Amino acid sequence: MGKTELRLNVDAELLDQARRADVALEAAFEAGIKLALGQTHPSSAIEPDGSTRLGSSGVSEAEGRAEAWARDNADAIRSYNARIERRGVFGTDLRRW
Repeated sequence: MGKTELRLNVDAELLDQARRADVALEAAFEAGIKLALGQTHPSSAIEPDGSTRLGSSGVSEAEGRAEAWARDNADAIRSYNARIERRGVFGTDLRRW
């Protein structure tokens, strides 16, 4: 797949933040287009209907739901992790590797 040169205007503060964070701008631009098109992307959160609507903060609705789920289940996750810390993972004593 070939590359095409493109000129575009970007919010100056956003661009400064990206540069300070060492964001690879070309890769981020391509990833953003893939996300908007609903194509597979490692960090994309695709809705069940295949859409990738972004909220006003730039976070997809699926990412927002995932964050809310993590907050809602934080106590259970901590409890589970503590139990695994104490007892270990089920079947560890049966493994032969």
